[in-house]
Amino acid sequence: MIGIFNHRVTSMPRLAFEGLELCEAMNISYGALTYKADNELPPEWREPQLEDRSRPIITACESGELAALAGKLLKDMGFSNVSILEGGTQAWKEAGFPTQ
Repeated sequence: MIGIFNHRVTSMPRLAFEGLELCEAMNISYGALTYKADNELPPEWREPQLEDRSRPIITACESGELAALAGKLLKDMGFSNVSILEGGTQAWKEAGFPTQ
Protein backbone atom coordinates (compact mmCIF):
# COMPACT_ATOMS: atom_id res chain seq x y z
CA MET A 1 0.00 0.00 0.00
CA ILE A 2 1.16 3.51 -0.69
CA GLY A 3 -0.04 6.74 0.87
CA ILE A 4 0.01 10.02 -1.03
CA PHE A 5 -0.13 13.10 1.11
CA ASN A 6 -0.72 16.53 -0.38
CA HIS A 7 1.56 18.94 1.39
CA ARG A 8 5.32 18.98 0.71
CA VAL A 9 7.01 16.92 -1.98
CA THR A 10 9.11 14.22 -0.29
CA SER A 11 9.57 10.49 -0.67
CA MET A 12 10.93 8.23 2.05
CA PRO A 13 10.28 4.70 3.39
CA ARG A 14 8.68 5.96 6.60
CA LEU A 15 7.24 9.41 6.79
CA ALA A 16 6.18 11.39 9.80
CA PHE A 17 3.43 13.57 8.42
CA GLU A 18 1.56 16.03 10.59
CA GLY A 19 2.16 13.82 13.63
CA LEU A 20 1.22 10.54 11.90
CA GLU A 21 3.93 7.97 11.28
CA LEU A 22 3.09 6.09 8.12
CA CYS A 23 4.77 3.20 6.34
CA GLU A 24 5.76 3.57 2.73
CA ALA A 25 4.25 7.03 2.34
CA MET A 26 5.05 9.52 -0.39
CA ASN A 27 4.45 13.18 0.19
CA ILE A 28 3.45 14.60 -3.20
CA SER A 29 1.68 17.89 -3.84
CA TYR A 30 -1.45 17.83 -5.96
CA GLY A 31 0.33 19.82 -8.67
CA ALA A 32 3.23 17.35 -8.81
CA LEU A 33 0.85 14.39 -8.81
CA THR A 34 -0.52 15.52 -12.18
CA TYR A 35 2.76 14.54 -13.84
CA LYS A 36 4.32 12.05 -11.41
CA ALA A 37 1.42 9.64 -12.02
CA ASP A 38 1.17 10.25 -15.79
CA ASN A 39 2.59 7.26 -17.69
CA GLU A 40 2.47 9.21 -20.95
CA LEU A 41 5.21 11.59 -19.82
CA PRO A 42 8.97 10.88 -19.97
CA PRO A 43 10.14 8.44 -17.26
CA GLU A 44 12.34 11.04 -15.56
CA TRP A 45 9.22 13.08 -14.72
CA ARG A 46 7.30 10.15 -13.23
CA GLU A 47 7.32 8.45 -9.84
CA PRO A 48 8.30 4.78 -10.41
CA GLN A 49 6.14 3.60 -7.48
CA LEU A 50 3.05 4.89 -9.33
CA GLU A 51 3.51 2.75 -12.44
CA ASP A 52 1.29 -0.08 -11.15
CA ARG A 53 -2.28 1.17 -11.63
CA SER A 54 -3.69 -1.60 -9.39
CA ARG A 55 -1.50 -0.85 -6.35
CA PRO A 56 -3.52 0.21 -3.27
CA ILE A 57 -3.28 3.96 -2.65
CA ILE A 58 -4.68 6.15 0.11
CA THR A 59 -4.75 9.91 -0.43
CA ALA A 60 -4.76 12.24 2.54
CA CYS A 61 -4.24 15.85 3.50
CA GLU A 62 -4.98 17.84 6.64
CA SER A 63 -8.69 18.48 5.91
CA GLY A 64 -9.48 15.87 3.24
CA GLU A 65 -10.29 18.33 0.44
CA LEU A 66 -7.05 18.01 -1.54
CA ALA A 67 -7.08 14.27 -0.87
CA ALA A 68 -10.48 14.03 -2.58
CA LEU A 69 -9.15 15.91 -5.62
CA ALA A 70 -6.02 13.74 -5.70
CA GLY A 71 -8.12 10.58 -5.43
CA LYS A 72 -10.34 11.66 -8.31
CA LEU A 73 -7.30 12.56 -10.41
CA LEU A 74 -5.76 9.14 -9.81
CA LYS A 75 -9.02 7.34 -10.61
CA ASP A 76 -9.38 9.40 -13.80
CA MET A 77 -5.81 8.37 -14.71
CA GLY A 78 -6.75 4.69 -14.45
CA PHE A 79 -5.78 3.78 -10.89
CA SER A 80 -8.21 1.11 -9.72
CA ASN A 81 -7.53 0.83 -5.97
CA VAL A 82 -7.70 4.39 -4.58
CA SER A 83 -9.11 5.33 -1.16
CA ILE A 84 -9.42 8.78 0.39
CA LEU A 85 -8.89 9.54 4.07
CA GLU A 86 -12.17 11.40 4.63
CA GLY A 87 -11.78 14.37 6.93
CA GLY A 88 -8.02 14.15 6.54
CA THR A 89 -5.39 13.76 9.20
CA GLN A 90 -7.29 16.22 11.37
CA ALA A 91 -10.31 13.88 11.58
CA TRP A 92 -8.00 10.91 12.15
CA LYS A 93 -6.45 12.59 15.18
CA GLU A 94 -9.81 13.87 16.51
CA ALA A 95 -11.18 10.30 16.34
CA GLY A 96 -8.35 9.21 18.62
CA PHE A 97 -6.74 6.83 16.15
CA PRO A 98 -3.05 6.04 16.69
CA THR A 99 -0.53 8.43 15.24
CA GLN A 100 2.55 6.22 15.50
